[in-house]
Amino acid sequence: MKTKKILFFLVGGIANYAVKIGLTILLTEILRLKYFISYPISLTALIVFGFYYNFHITFNNKTAKKERFIAYTISLLLFVLTDYLSVVLLTNFLGIYYVISIILVTTVMVIAKFIVFDRVIFNENIYYEQMKGGNYYNKHKSNNPVVILLMRLFHNDLFKYIEAIKPKTLLDIGCGEGFTTMEIIKKFPMINVEMREYDPEMVGKAKQLHGSLQVKHGDITFIKEPNNSYDLVLATEVLEHLETPLKAIEELKRVSCRYVLITVPNEPYWRIANILRGSYLASLGNTPGHIQHWTKNQLRNLLRRYFKKVKIKTSTLWNIALCEK
Repeated sequence: MKTKKILFFLVGGIANYAVKIGLTILLTEILRLKYFISYPISLTALIVFGFYYNFHITFNNKTAKKERFIAYTISLLLFVLTDYLSVVLLTNFLGIYYVISIILVTTVMVIAKFIVFDRVIFNENIYYEQMKGGNYYNKHKSNNPVVILLMRLFHNDLFKYIEAIKPKTLLDIGCGEGFTTMEIIKKFPMINVEMREYDPEMVGKAKQLHGSLQVKHGDITFIKEPNNSYDLVLATEVLEHLETPLKAIEELKRVSCRYVLITVPNEPYWRIANILRGSYLASLGNTPGHIQHWTKNQLRNLLRRYFKKVKIKTSTLWNIALCEK
């Protein structure tokens, strides 16, 4: 199957290659346009043809045409920019004849495009998961060294706040599969930690992954606990998923004796990071399920409406807010 994809992709690439070179030479040599004008014209003319060829022939897709076209166009613009700048660099700064520059750069671009198209743009599995509307990238179990480093920095920053508070009781509401909760328990075994999760599937996964943890069903907008029940109430990456985040903030404050610790994605850098890793391009890098978006200042202004003191620290792709009643 992969061989067939490569074959069809190469056939389409050769056709694009011939048309692009021929059209560029025609515009440059016959119509006497400058190559840095004629070449972008040739690249632009091939975008629509390239999408439909790859969608219908190379990867034989049947779903999400609109979403794929948006993602394809964004990726193509990045490829075109890289292509154009590379040709200019080789021609103007290294003195290589422009036709040779185009041939060299195009060859490299063909290889890079197939990898991106096959693994991201026209990948059926990725779009099937994204169309279901959930966040399916498990950053806690990633083998990517960059992701591992980012998660370590995030947990370390989170631990510093918890260490400063020294709570005896902690409620982790919206704990998901419990990965962050487990890290907290390992670091602070003296804290009495309770867990709540709204999604029954996540409750089951948390129990399966961490058998020793007592995970209960719970709704962050209606926490079934008395006022002032916990020294610290924690909500990591929950508010961005909620249609009514203000109600959730009120509940977090109500069941806390004094402190609430909230983490949310640091926008717009979260989206930018998604785009850079080739994810959720059709939605401009927005993680499925994220319906609220805050910058650091927007988050601070929101939380100050409910708490006397708000201290926010940016931890790479997250904002961590320590709130005091």
